[in-house]
Amino acid sequence: MNGNKKGLLGYAIYMLLMSIVSIFLLLYEAYTSLWHRRSSRWNRLFLATIPDKPILLVHAASAGEVLAVEPLLHQLEEKYPQYALVISTGTKTGYALVQRFFPHLSVVYFPWDIPLVTKAWLRHISPRLIVMVETELWPYFLRTAARLQIPVVMVNGRISKKTFGFLRHFPSFVRYILSSIQLFLMQSEHAAVYIKQLGAYEERIHITGNMKYDQTYGQVSPTYKKSLQQQLGITDKHYPIWVVGSTHIGEHEHICNAFQQVRHAFPQAKLIYVPRYINEVEKIIEMGRTWHIDFVKRSEGKPLVTDSPIIVDTMGELGQLYSLADIVFVGGSLTPIGGHNVLEPASHGKPIIVGPHMEHFADVFASFQEQHAIITVANAKELAAACMYLAKHKQVAMDIGKTGLQIVQANQGATEKTIRIIADLMRKEL
Repeated sequence: MNGNKKGLLGYAIYMLLMSIVSIFLLLYEAYTSLWHRRSSRWNRLFLATIPDKPILLVHAASAGEVLAVEPLLHQLEEKYPQYALVISTGTKTGYALVQRFFPHLSVVYFPWDIPLVTKAWLRHISPRLIVMVETELWPYFLRTAARLQIPVVMVNGRISKKTFGFLRHFPSFVRYILSSIQLFLMQSEHAAVYIKQLGAYEERIHITGNMKYDQTYGQVSPTYKKSLQQQLGITDKHYPIWVVGSTHIGEHEHICNAFQQVRHAFPQAKLIYVPRYINEVEKIIEMGRTWHIDFVKRSEGKPLVTDSPIIVDTMGELGQLYSLADIVFVGGSLTPIGGHNVLEPASHGKPIIVGPHMEHFADVFASFQEQHAIITVANAKELAAACMYLAKHKQVAMDIGKTGLQIVQANQGATEKTIRIIADLMRKEL
């Protein structure tokens, strides 16, 4: 059996499995909306009003991808006012962030990759171009777009070593799916090599860099920074200000343990804790009590006049809150999650601590390690020690933060490269 036939067979098996899965998904949605009377994805799957302009569809799977594509959205709006931008996402946090940062744009949920629904969704939106952010390889969606002759571009593309290792077990199937994508605009040479080895046509692959270096949403004016400090009860007596972002289950206890040690050495230390998922806030508050840490919720009132640690139960603020820090820890790295975006705190010139699991940001992490712009720890003891070292040695902390900021500035420009290549495609295809 040749490669093309194997690809078709793999696709047929995938479609059969998704058809079976779709039955359970539809039953779950019906149960959720009717029995629990909760808002269903279906209510926000289709546009309430179809724009009267041709549509450019940008799919950003979750909050991280929404923030990654933020500079590109601004560029697309500026360069193509004759088009309407529609953003699709797969999570509540992604949906909320689009509404917060781009309230004037239409936002919908991305459909499950199942027959009928996906095709109806694409026909409903009828985009002229589809931009997929990072690694979004939905077989039926991509093949349906190809059949409808809608060009697809992958931007800020990345393939982790783990994902590559999994996908290479299905070479013919993956090659068949990748043939539906017209352009692969990859973050790094490693990512470009991976996507080529998986079967993407070499002439379609471009290395454009990482658009996260170009993010602007976290920028904070001196006036707004002062306002945030007042809201969170931060005064000149508090030191160090430790901002912890994007933590997951398995890391919360490490943070509480480490902060207790830091506070013992620095009684005026202030913790601003931003977990990855808001639904974990109550568990963290309860866990904190076992460490004699009494968290106050960000949402409880403004200003929060308190010396207590703040737990942030609101969305879309982390990039700005990093500006308040003396020291930053970026989560998803003490446990094997793969890490989160260290460029946000680096863009504020802050010294950053992470755990050893940074696979999702391997190239960025390697660059920061090479230039001694990041500190890596393995557990609560090392985390506390690193925090206290940086707090005691302010010049070292400042130098680490300055180096990180220089790395960010030196790598900016990916958005400009991306928009130029997309413009070339649009001139040819649209």
